[in-house]
Amino acid sequence: MNIGKIQLITNTTDKGQNRLAVKSRPAGYYSAEYAQNHAVLSKDIFEYTKPSDKIAFQGGFCFIGNEFAEKFPRTFFNKIVESGIHCAYTGIKLISQKDYTNIQMSGVLNKRGILAIKYLKKFEESMYPIEHAIFSMLEKLAKKNPNLKLQELLQLKCPDAEKILSAQQQPIIDKMMIIAQNNLPEQEAKKELLPLLQKSLYKILDSDIAPANRFRKKEFMYQLTDMKISDSAVKDKLIKLANQLPSSSNSINAFIVKYSQPYKIKYVNGEKIITPRTSEEIGLRLIKPALRTDDHLYPQKLFRQEEQQRLKGDLQAKQLSKRRVTILTSERINSEKKDTLIDDFIKDGRTNIPQNIQNHINELTYKCETWLKQGKIEDAAKLSEYITELKKEINLRSILVKPDINDFPKLTKKIETAQIRQSMKSALKKEKSGNLSEQYYNEFFKNRKDHKFACRYA
Repeated sequence: MNIGKIQLITNTTDKGQNRLAVKSRPAGYYSAEYAQNHAVLSKDIFEYTKPSDKIAFQGGFCFIGNEFAEKFPRTFFNKIVESGIHCAYTGIKLISQKDYTNIQMSGVLNKRGILAIKYLKKFEESMYPIEHAIFSMLEKLAKKNPNLKLQELLQLKCPDAEKILSAQQQPIIDKMMIIAQNNLPEQEAKKELLPLLQKSLYKILDSDIAPANRFRKKEFMYQLTDMKISDSAVKDKLIKLANQLPSSSNSINAFIVKYSQPYKIKYVNGEKIITPRTSEEIGLRLIKPALRTDDHLYPQKLFRQEEQQRLKGDLQAKQLSKRRVTILTSERINSEKKDTLIDDFIKDGRTNIPQNIQNHINELTYKCETWLKQGKIEDAAKLSEYITELKKEINLRSILVKPDINDFPKLTKKIETAQIRQSMKSALKKEKSGNLSEQYYNEFFKNRKDHKFACRYA
């Protein structure tokens, strides 16, 4: 729970009745070594008292510092991204918010597909595999159909994509139905789950279904997750299976079918909102996953647990950084990571992350050297500080990632020398400027007096 820069501290009290308990996260959310030796708080406790029906928090407040963001503001990271940088986790070239906004403002994506493709071509390096495959397909179609827009080009492929997508979706729904019938009480299965699965299968197999009634994975996942199923293990198994359904981020056919539709549907406060899809939306969707964002190396929601340990006097917690250090990543990977620790994220199968982080730091170091050669001494100095902080934070928070910056001290020494020279030049310039001003001042009044004297006695 956040209140500005304030977070609620957990309270371990567990006595009394009529209480609402919010579970805390498991013990792994510290540094990798710290997690092995320390237990964490079990619950946040809120007092619920009848008949007033008021909830009172029985804990304290934990003030989380913002030193890092103040020292390295958004403008600092914008400068890095706008000069070109790759995602620390995936190696995808990041797109700056400035470039993304310029594309929206240009209106070119709603023009003929061949023009939109030409404009997007310079961002090809920033496309994830599925998006790049769609881009390549649209590029070929645009050459054959130069008068069609992006959405019209996509619709040419929709019939075939629908058939393939249905063939991929059907077996998964069939498996879910078998699990429901074999592992849940008959009445429970028939009440909600089987009707949902049968209705979904009908939507998948009906080729003439209206766009508003089509099967949507996101909507299906919401319904399944909210459903009350007595056996939690069965529910987890069903959700795991449902997650295997193709989506626009991992399936070319799902992308084609989704963005070929004439409109999209959203639910806002229970109200159904229908808005048309446009070619601009398709073009932006190709690059938006690579849009620059900042990921906290140590998840923000977990700082309160660590801060609680500090307040209790835990020596190891006191040694850990209180600065919420961020690293440049893409929107998609940041969304997937959520509040996962970096080592856990790597163990989930993303084994290329350590090398990508090393590449990212190498790139930042090269950029630092370039700025120094260009005379951007203050920018180079700030970037040097950031690299040092980033390395330090990674060492505290990860066992699997150990970036190498052995040659970095030489660069920092060069920057320090350049700063000293710059300060000396600035001081000398001010001194000279002051002397010249004094000389000019004296000459001015001497000439003024001579002029007056000459006029008076002429």
